[in-house]
Amino acid sequence: MKETTTSMLVNYNGIVRSVLRTVSDFGFESYDLVGPPRRLNGHALGAGLVETNVDKRRVNPVRATVHPPSTKADGDSLLSMTARSLARLYAGFLAAEDPQRRLDAHKAATLMHQVSLVQHILTQPNLRRVMIGDEVGLGKTIEAGLLIRRLLDQEPSIRVLYLAPARLVSNVTNELRDKLDLDARQWVAGSAGDARLDSDRLVVASINKAVFGDNLGMVAKSGPWDVLIVDECHHLSDWGPSGGKPNQAFKLVSQLVKAQRPEGRLILMSGTPHQGSESRFKNLMRLLADDSKSLAGAKGRVIFRTKDRVRDWRNQPLFPAREIRLPTVVQLGATYERWYAGISALYDTPSETGFRSRAAGWAKGQALQWAASSVQAGLGFLVRLSMRRLGWTLARKELASAIGVLRPYRGGAINESLDALYARLEKQIGRQGDVDDTLSDSEEFEEEVWSPDPMLLGALLNGGVGLLGSEAGHAKWEALCRIVDAADGEKIVLFAQPVETVAVVAAFLERRYGEKPALIIGNQSDEDRLEQVRAFQSNQGPRFLVSSRAGGEGLNMQRARRLVHLDVPWNPMELEQRVGRVHRFGSRKTIVVDTVVAAGSREVDMYRIAREKLAVIASQLAPDQFELLFSRVMSLVPPKELEDIIGGARLGLLGTFESNEIGRLVTEGFRSWNDFDNAYRHEADRIRALDQGQATWADLGNFLVKFGGADPSDDVSLSVFEFRNDEIESVHETLPAITLNGKSFVCGDTGGLPVETKNGDRAYALGLNLEEIVAALRIVFIFDRDAGFVVVRNSKELDQIVPDVEFLIALLRQSVRFEGGAASESGLSIHVFSVDRKGATSELRPEIRAEVIRGLLRAQRVRDWPADVAYTRLDQIERELASELRVPNEREVASGIRHCIWPLATVILVK
Repeated sequence: MKETTTSMLVNYNGIVRSVLRTVSDFGFESYDLVGPPRRLNGHALGAGLVETNVDKRRVNPVRATVHPPSTKADGDSLLSMTARSLARLYAGFLAAEDPQRRLDAHKAATLMHQVSLVQHILTQPNLRRVMIGDEVGLGKTIEAGLLIRRLLDQEPSIRVLYLAPARLVSNVTNELRDKLDLDARQWVAGSAGDARLDSDRLVVASINKAVFGDNLGMVAKSGPWDVLIVDECHHLSDWGPSGGKPNQAFKLVSQLVKAQRPEGRLILMSGTPHQGSESRFKNLMRLLADDSKSLAGAKGRVIFRTKDRVRDWRNQPLFPAREIRLPTVVQLGATYERWYAGISALYDTPSETGFRSRAAGWAKGQALQWAASSVQAGLGFLVRLSMRRLGWTLARKELASAIGVLRPYRGGAINESLDALYARLEKQIGRQGDVDDTLSDSEEFEEEVWSPDPMLLGALLNGGVGLLGSEAGHAKWEALCRIVDAADGEKIVLFAQPVETVAVVAAFLERRYGEKPALIIGNQSDEDRLEQVRAFQSNQGPRFLVSSRAGGEGLNMQRARRLVHLDVPWNPMELEQRVGRVHRFGSRKTIVVDTVVAAGSREVDMYRIAREKLAVIASQLAPDQFELLFSRVMSLVPPKELEDIIGGARLGLLGTFESNEIGRLVTEGFRSWNDFDNAYRHEADRIRALDQGQATWADLGNFLVKFGGADPSDDVSLSVFEFRNDEIESVHETLPAITLNGKSFVCGDTGGLPVETKNGDRAYALGLNLEEIVAALRIVFIFDRDAGFVVVRNSKELDQIVPDVEFLIALLRQSVRFEGGAASESGLSIHVFSVDRKGATSELRPEIRAEVIRGLLRAQRVRDWPADVAYTRLDQIERELASELRVPNEREVASGIRHCIWPLATVILVK
């Protein structure tokens, strides 16, 4: 069997195709044929990309160029042919010079760092398994959606499973549907689910439901899934130094990965993948290895980018700075401090060692954090503790009194009966996974291990009731009002850990400012939660959004630039997740973060010490980046070690030992950050260096006006943002528009914002992916008449760009990757060669190539064929250049990539 090459293009079954290769087998020749590039025909042809082993006798050769004048079609003119050829050249230019798909239309903004990431993953064979560790707020859901969109465009039959925490499923599904027009189905507990795991092609599934009971086995057997995406993958835990101690979520993902075909894809996503545990992080990394075991196999498969490093298409910053203000420390009085100390004493177990000691420390830390958040939260914690540990009922006066003053409790009425509220509390305590907001200490401190002293607990319940009627019950919120008043009417997001604090602050703000805040709490349905966020994000919506920890991940609240921590979780990553809700794309001004804490609680000291220690380090490196550095370093401080130090300390100011230990953790966190950054930054740098292509929105509009039947329209004015003095300011930018088929289109990226023309007509976002645009490209590229030659006057403009050039030859190279028996288009590139009067050829640089193509459209066309041109020699040069472009390099051969060529135009420059 011998491989040969003949024609570059043939007509097969009425469709022009490019010849990938010609095979001669004992005198019988067959072709492997490639259909037109997807961007130039969509899926309108209804055929696969590659047709193999096509009998040569069943195809008709197509000449890409003509040999004038004898082959000129009757009634055709050189002027018409030149116009057709220029249109085809321009269509190929648009498709090839937009490799990152930034000229596609989406309801979401096509941000450079998002589309370039997708392009990078798709063009790197090593990244079939990858971790996207982009910093919180960079838009990983959209990145995943763009990747899904591209993969489905390549192969519509693939199956995609997107696993996310239960509370994020609805948000993810809506983003995929509304912003990317993906037909995503959701698989969740309750009636909201509409997915069928056995047949649907794109499913967003609750990983919480997936690991519950028999579901784990059912989901594990639902594959194989061609693409598996795991959002917030840091919830996959395996604490074993070399694996072996996985949680259920880790087990499930491991089984799903094992069931994938060799060409399957795994995408792990987390803004905080390290989580302060080297073992957990390394075990996540092992999932990325082809054997899911070796760390070495995961090399180069982690992509980590930070807000300060990403840029927009104009190389401008996308995110404003942060201003983290010193905490507002509120004195709650001696009575509160004694009550707080009593809660600490309740958990003191000096005789316990090992597990029991650690469990007691964890439980005490939880109780103290709740008491520091608000008196209501601390009292609610003690109420549940008395019911769970001591089995107290309403017959116990201390409990009945405490439950009474907690009303309204978790959405209940202010006059809810004690019996009804007690029943709700019992149900809450007994429910597994109760704990989006209130973490039960029974999670790590089993019933048989410890019981509180009844006398002391009763006294603490009475003490909490008394505090609610004193200044201590509202002093923090009075201090909060000073922050709110200074915000001068701006929207504010407020975060607290316990739902009791959320409720009391929301009620306080409503009384003080006369408007009901939006609320995010753990017992809401997904739709209720999203509706609260949508209301807050609207211009006429509530000024305040108060959220428990349930809103700390996956929700977008960037309508505000102000955030207030109403308490401080001991896990630093939770703070960063909170700030990430407002510090996102769309933030317009410096993010301002305030913190309100109670004096005497340990949070004040802990973060003061941590900041002081890191300030010393940062002063020698990048003092202007301190706030960003602080959040990143603290995200690598092991939470359990930090909790052990704080939980084991005596009340009051932290001592020298605790101070030194916190300093040690911060120093080690910085070293971890530095190592992490050095190890994974190179992949981010590679993404930033990706070719953006030369095509512009103006080029697309110009093509449609010249060749697609469009008309120029009134300009559109759009507000864009620029950084000035660390603030993002609104700037009006004029964008050109066109009218096509009775609709107005904006020739620019509107960021998903609705815009109108000056005449008040709606202007749609233009994009190479719109069906009417694809149709216009298809008409000129998949020709039914002779095309190929362009004859124009060599203008002064062209002569300055390419001096002493007689001819230009433009070729489109279509790259195809063969993998696992399937073929997909892996890239398009346009190549323009100059031919001087001596016949020497030289390929034009990208920026020169773009200017030449634009200049050809403005050049004067010629009516008559030049008589002194060696057309046969030109045809030979074109074939030689095409043959060279077809040859894959060693890396491409190893990756299964092959090339075919589409001749676009042979240009004759006439003096």
